[in-house]
Amino acid sequence: MNKVIKEYISAPYIVCVLILAIAAAGMQYTIRSLNLILVKKPIELQKPFDDIDENAIYPYKVVRKTKINNPAILESLGTENYIQWVLEDQREPTESPTRYCSLFLTYYTGINDRIPHVPEECYFGGGNTRDDLEDITLKVKCPNYYYSKDGIADIPVRLLVFSKKNADPLLDNEEFPVVYFLNVNGEFAGNRTQARATMGKNVLGTYSFFSKVEWRFYGNSGFPNADEVKKASIRMLEVVLPVLIKDHWPDIKAAEEAAKSS
Repeated sequence: MNKVIKEYISAPYIVCVLILAIAAAGMQYTIRSLNLILVKKPIELQKPFDDIDENAIYPYKVVRKTKINNPAILESLGTENYIQWVLEDQREPTESPTRYCSLFLTYYTGINDRIPHVPEECYFGGGNTRDDLEDITLKVKCPNYYYSKDGIADIPVRLLVFSKKNADPLLDNEEFPVVYFLNVNGEFAGNRTQARATMGKNVLGTYSFFSKVEWRFYGNSGFPNADEVKKASIRMLEVVLPVLIKDHWPDIKAAEEAAKSS
């Protein structure tokens, strides 16, 4: 008998095949019996970010809207559900380093575990140097968030400080802070690891989405320090976050309940 054929009908080989077959059958049985849903359905935004009511985010004024015109960059971003707006905080003095906020929102749905395009990679890829990283929690007034306590939401965010080379070699490199968090299926995560952990809990859910909220402050006087960024971030989120929750991000809890009853 051919040596190769003998190896394929040998006892160890047959035992391995049987074990794999039993394991596969057991996995399918477990998935069915526990109602696990491994492939999530997409769930769309209530309204596109482009339709944010600018009056609802007063005293912030939208002073610039930018769209990505390069198809390759847009394809790399992985979504067309995004906005890049510059907001002006009309409460701040003209020379305040937090007078302006560059706000970048993105939305993804139907993706099971991939979290693309966090600032740690994007800004570094753009030729900047990361000088500092801090994971913090901001206490934000946001009574319409599911997990608020007494109207206060704990928002985990990642605060990064980057620097870019100054065109004048006699001057120091210019540092600028960037902040972000992710909304993952209605829960907030401060970084990619937390986001994946939240996704991992969603084994019984029908739907899946995540949305990145990224921003940085600047002004005519330059960039703010870390303390100024934290204070300005709370002020901005207390205005913008309730609008996103009410009018734009999907109510995934209601959608899941509807899916179970249908």
